[in-house]
Amino acid sequence: MAVAAKKLEVFDQGMDKNDLEAALQRISDQIRLIDQSLTVKVDNEVWQSFNNHQQEIMYTKLMIKNMPIITKNDKI
Repeated sequence: MAVAAKKLEVFDQGMDKNDLEAALQRISDQIRLIDQSLTVKVDNEVWQSFNNHQQEIMYTKLMIKNMPIITKNDKI
């Protein structure tokens, strides 16, 4: 956003409408790209966390399934 804002030229009577529109469009484009980048990063982080939890659940289920069963007659 700082790049687009630096390209603005201020005149004594204000600024040219076309220049303002172009600068606002550049700022809007930059915000859209930042939003897309952030969305992708968050989605990837959520997906990775989900997969990690799924692996932990599967591992825990496997460990429980493979645990030896202790009955009353077994000596501990």
